[in-house]
Amino acid sequence: MFEFNALSPMKMILSGSQRLAAVFVLLWSAIVSAFVPVQTTQLESFGALHMAGGGMMDVANFATQQAPQTTKFVTNKMCPFAQKVWIALEASGAPYELEEVSLYGPNGKPDWFWELNPSGTVPVLVCHGGATVYPDSDLALDVIEDGSAIVGVTLNDKVKLDNSNKKLQAQIQEWRQSMLNDKLLPIGKKAVLGGSKQKLYDVLQEMNGKVVGPFLCGEQLTSADCAVFPFLWRLDNEYGMKKYPKLSAWLKHCNNHMAFSKTVQSAWWWWW
Repeated sequence: MFEFNALSPMKMILSGSQRLAAVFVLLWSAIVSAFVPVQTTQLESFGALHMAGGGMMDVANFATQQAPQTTKFVTNKMCPFAQKVWIALEASGAPYELEEVSLYGPNGKPDWFWELNPSGTVPVLVCHGGATVYPDSDLALDVIEDGSAIVGVTLNDKVKLDNSNKKLQAQIQEWRQSMLNDKLLPIGKKAVLGGSKQKLYDVLQEMNGKVVGPFLCGEQLTSADCAVFPFLWRLDNEYGMKKYPKLSAWLKHCNNHMAFSKTVQSAWWWWW
């Protein structure tokens, strides 16, 4: 059963309750401004938004700007899809609050979680005090890497991608999409569930040949490492990686990095 993460087109959700919260932020700001001095630039910004919309304004965008800069990471620590976002958060150094939910069992998932993500999957990254929600692990990884959601903190300041670095962008995309999502996940699932393992071995051999070292794309940690590690770590625990020396060396290098080692659990799930 594929519970953890839908590898579907990336999306952003602003639920009904979150819209209500956004309106509340505006009303509260108006009340506070009557009693507390507000910076002129904030008032001018509010007016500019109001006038630019011809009397109407984008409530969600304004609320996002004014909301608390709190990032909440909703996860289950045994889920590999959630783990890759957890690694990225740790590597970025961004402040965040971790909240774990049970995916199975008698308690079920709490109502507030269904409000955040009606599909019921983890992880969910909640930014700006709830004004923006990223209910997809790949999308969450993107916004952590480029710093677009978490108060300007990037996965690695040296790795913040710019449009001119096409080679690095292509390498990361190949690892995350072609190697992981398109090949390793479906082929690995079939192999572990009792199918032929030869195709898995072929994919691992192909991946082994693409490792630059010490990280997948070179000297710098990128979202490719965060994305691939949870899945290859599980396969290494099950089958070993001695036949794939570059992958084995990469796993060892990652295990010695706090951002990765902190997320490793003694009990874990596969990716279905």
